[in-house]
Amino acid sequence: MSTDTAASAERLNSCLSEGRWNELESLWLENLAQVPTEQSFLWRVAETLVSQGQSARAITLFQVLCPRLRAEGVIGAALPALKRVAPLAQDDPEIRAGLVEAYRAACTDVADLEAFLRASGIAAGGSVAQGITSMDRLLRYRVGGFVHHEAAWGVGRILSVNPTLATLLIDFEERKGHTVPIDGADKYLQSLPADHLLAMRAFDVERLRALAKESPHAVVRKVLEAHRAKINLRDLKAELMPRVIPADEWSAWWASAKAAVKKDPHIEMSASSVPTFELREVAVSQEEETLERLENESDPFKRIQMAYDWLKDAAAAGTKVDAPALAIQFPDPDPRDTHGLAIAFLLADLKAITGHEGKGMGAEELLRTTKAPYELMSGVGPDAYLKRALALWKKIQEDAWGTAFVRLLSEGPEETWDPAVRELCDGGKKELVVRFLDEVLREPERHPDQILWLYRAKANPTSPGVLEQADDALILRNLLRALDALAARVARDPSPDGRKMVQKFRSGVAFKGYAPAKAILEKLERNEAREFYWLVARNRGLSDQAKMLLTSFLESQFVGLIEDRTKVAKKAEEEETVANLMVTQDAYNRKYKEFEHLINVQMLENSQAIGRAMELGDLSENSEDSAALERQQQLAQRAKEMKADLDRAKIIDAAGITTDEVGIGTRVTLTNLTEKRQETWSILGPWDADPDRGIISYAAALGKTMLGKKPGEEVEFIHETTRDRLRIDRIERAL
Repeated sequence: MSTDTAASAERLNSCLSEGRWNELESLWLENLAQVPTEQSFLWRVAETLVSQGQSARAITLFQVLCPRLRAEGVIGAALPALKRVAPLAQDDPEIRAGLVEAYRAACTDVADLEAFLRASGIAAGGSVAQGITSMDRLLRYRVGGFVHHEAAWGVGRILSVNPTLATLLIDFEERKGHTVPIDGADKYLQSLPADHLLAMRAFDVERLRALAKESPHAVVRKVLEAHRAKINLRDLKAELMPRVIPADEWSAWWASAKAAVKKDPHIEMSASSVPTFELREVAVSQEEETLERLENESDPFKRIQMAYDWLKDAAAAGTKVDAPALAIQFPDPDPRDTHGLAIAFLLADLKAITGHEGKGMGAEELLRTTKAPYELMSGVGPDAYLKRALALWKKIQEDAWGTAFVRLLSEGPEETWDPAVRELCDGGKKELVVRFLDEVLREPERHPDQILWLYRAKANPTSPGVLEQADDALILRNLLRALDALAARVARDPSPDGRKMVQKFRSGVAFKGYAPAKAILEKLERNEAREFYWLVARNRGLSDQAKMLLTSFLESQFVGLIEDRTKVAKKAEEEETVANLMVTQDAYNRKYKEFEHLINVQMLENSQAIGRAMELGDLSENSEDSAALERQQQLAQRAKEMKADLDRAKIIDAAGITTDEVGIGTRVTLTNLTEKRQETWSILGPWDADPDRGIISYAAALGKTMLGKKPGEEVEFIHETTRDRLRIDRIERAL
């Protein structure tokens, strides 16, 4: 915009703000006569006039402006303003013609534009206001564009737009070639750009996979843009695996993606083990982000890890580090500070990368000076620093290093135990490790933490091989006894620390979903198994769920182990029923028709009702309209639930039905020996059940009682206050 034009615009704005309408009209006529191609601000003046109640003046302006804009070829840019003014000038042919030309100029990429204009009525003398509404709806959906139906059908590609019938033909992931009315579609369809995560994952997954390899942080950004909110690593994994990143490649991909995401100035990633991600409004460099986090973080371990990661990334990338700004974040290394050793390593790395000279003692001097070396090692932090600390400690101890490392196993932090054992074995001092392990198993009450460490280490393939010599059953026995003793102590003298210890050991037993415990239990002799059964069943530290799981496992491995054991078969059956929803084809068809009616009729009617209410005024002022909004949420929730049920439903295979025993799809004739009457029941799925017609669900109490029984067998059926004795007489096919 030239200086003269800017001055004119300023004068026009002044007239608008002060209501000097006559002067305003003179000014715009004057501007039109001068440089029409630079007068784009004039149609914005028209929009302002409409909003200030000066519609007639706005119409007058456009009556003069439209021919000039058409002649100058810039009418397309005036479309938003024309859409505001044209409905107020219904019968003005110049403004209507300008509106049509504006659509043509602004929508050159729409192949069916002329058909849209005819169908909307704008070009044929119809209502301008209704025509603009119709055009907005038609233009919202482009052939080849993408939409998302959250409730059921997933992502779809628009195949065609029918302006006459006002319908869309869409290929959805879950429903191909589906016709959708345009009216109200925006209530349940979300338009997606072609590069949206959902659109690419559904219709262009190869390009998304290539992007994940070439630019992993860009894919993470796409996930964040799709969510429009903070997500965590689990959410990210669920979005990308396995369709974009195969399950067996996830770990390797995330290792490289993590470094790239850290450097992306548009993504904020937390420093936790399960990080969260959020898109930034303003880009921030890794250096700025790290310094800001250091300022706000109070946990010394996290602060040291942040600084370590920054230095490591900077060294790998060859980028500059603001050494003074980083160094000032940490105190001088001090032997009385638990984290002094880690700070000394950090400042040494900073010097190696930048040449910056730190203050205070170096790492070796700290270890030689301190009276609590193991306490210093507990505050080291990153694994790389821990290895350096152990190497220094070995150097300082000289010939006595073996004894010092064994003492580390007894008194040092747990994170040092694995590397200390490896160092001892590699250094020819394996016998010291074996002797220490014997002591731990002989006197477990003195070494409860080491018992827990041994139990976990034995299940870890990367742990030192010497640990394999420790007796598995003895480790588990001592672990269970330690947990029981801890729980008894907490019951007598409750304390937060005591409860934390109980939880720590309880989680230890549950390590890897109880897999190590089961591996030990299945190798026991029968007499040992009975001992472990009671160690578990009477353990005051284990949860009821853990007791049931482990005792049930022992019973499955050693049949008849405990004669008066509690049966868990009923619980297992109930869990199986929930996981597998077996139904007949007819029942499935009925349920699917109900689902289609919900999606295509009820939800559409509800959306149309809300759309009409929005055109008339504020929804919040009308209780009936508020009820319609609430109904919309209820319908969407119901659609999700029905879709989930349909997804897990399995059709009963009629060809696989046998009559040797009661099963799903059989008809059972039985005699109620208690009531002395004969009954016939067909056992089908929950959606088929109709007791009045003699059909019950396999998940019902009577159905579960009969499943697996053979002709001639008798069963006891307990229901509420009744107890009946039933005899299976005959089994037939029900399908």
